[in-house]
Amino acid sequence: RPDADALSALAGNRPLPAWSGFKMAWLRRYAPEAYANAVHLLVVKDFVNLRLCGEVATDPSESSGSFLCDAATGRWSEALTDALGVERSKLPEIVGASSVIGRIGNEVANRTGLAVGTPVVAGSGDMMCQLLGSGFADSGRVALVTGTASIVALAADEPSPDLRVMNLRSATGNWARFGIADAAGVSLRWFMDQFCGAASDPGELREAFDRLTKEASAVGPGAGGLLFFPYLLGERTLGTDKSRASFVGATLSHQRPHFVRAVLEGIALEDRRSLECVCPEGFEGPVRCTGGGATSSLWNQVRADVFGHPVQTLTATEGGLQGAAILAGVGAGWYADAAAGANDVVRVAQTWQPGPAAAEVYNRVFRTFCAVHDVLGPEWQRWDEGSPG
Repeated sequence: RPDADALSALAGNRPLPAWSGFKMAWLRRYAPEAYANAVHLLVVKDFVNLRLCGEVATDPSESSGSFLCDAATGRWSEALTDALGVERSKLPEIVGASSVIGRIGNEVANRTGLAVGTPVVAGSGDMMCQLLGSGFADSGRVALVTGTASIVALAADEPSPDLRVMNLRSATGNWARFGIADAAGVSLRWFMDQFCGAASDPGELREAFDRLTKEASAVGPGAGGLLFFPYLLGERTLGTDKSRASFVGATLSHQRPHFVRAVLEGIALEDRRSLECVCPEGFEGPVRCTGGGATSSLWNQVRADVFGHPVQTLTATEGGLQGAAILAGVGAGWYADAAAGANDVVRVAQTWQPGPAAAEVYNRVFRTFCAVHDVLGPEWQRWDEGSPG
């Protein structure tokens, strides 16, 4: 649409298929009967809350990720709902993430074992709970959520004006400016499955991961000149969905440990690209790292060296559960607000300091990584599923 830029500025985000408003518009176009019969259009957690207490509501993290909400006012926008063709009457009311929206009744208590009268809190999106569980409360805090995808986020007082950066209201009410590498941990899993023998048992996976990272630790920073570009699922922040993954710089001297280290480094280098986009003026302090990918000492040291900042892990490895519990605690009256709850329960487990020599190597590697990326980028636009253009 010719007014896409104006609508993006209003929503605080560029149009993306991830935003829930576009899914609603898809339903209206391709499943018109389902759309017409729907009384409310809800994301999953809000539907669960409806079943628990019979109340319809959503929170600012979900509404800000819909492309239907005015970023400045925090209210549903008529201009955006009209643009996507979504009826305002089908949208829930927006309440605070720690607001009590209802209580457990007799029927639900009988079916679930929950006590009658238990308060139901609106809650927040999974990523926002994960960030809250990392202590993501004060503006200027930087966090890295490492799982299947890798999310680099900055706590800020307002959304980023850079439309390459995505913005969501955080669980504490400020903004999370963030970038995503969609194929982070999944790149390592892909490499393990394809070249090291597939493993499905969690114990076997853990052993395989530990064995491979131990091999990679014997290789120095820079993986002997081997680069990995982690675009198995394309790029969301600083590229396009046509981007493809690649190893660049391989020679006969490279062995499996080099390739494993290159995968770990490539994901960290991509995270640094997002970090520089999210924090164009730099930042102070450590990067709080949470999620399954935060359990590797080697990977955390690589991150610290690549970022040039300390990396911290936390005592609670399941940050999303802890973040949700903090919001429940606010609703129950245990904490004055989510920030107070985070400050009370979030604890640092370990800190990795950047090594000056390794950081200097990675500064050179990062410049090469960006240069090669920018050469390959235009070529991916002509790539046709395994058949170069």
